[in-house]
Amino acid sequence: MLLGEEAFRYDPGHYLISTVVLPVVSNVIEATEKRPYLGFQLNLDATLLAAVMMESGIKTKKSDASVKAMNVSPTDTDLLDAALKLIRLLDTPDEIKFL
Repeated sequence: MLLGEEAFRYDPGHYLISTVVLPVVSNVIEATEKRPYLGFQLNLDATLLAAVMMESGIKTKKSDASVKAMNVSPTDTDLLDAALKLIRLLDTPDEIKFL
């Protein structure tokens, strides 16, 4: 993924996060029929997210001047499980609204 001159490379062990809509160019470098590229975009309502975090008592770190609007981070098992649950909802559309 290119944002201006900066390249963000990620693989199955990493994910890319963007906190705002940005003008980017993307390119899938490696994909085959047996190992296709799968990507999805999850848009979150910032107001709802903040309300859930406040209600849950989740503490946030103080703002860091080095924080970027786009970044790549390692994927952990919990995040993979949550993403898989979301993707599996495509097979059970009646449950989408509930979950």
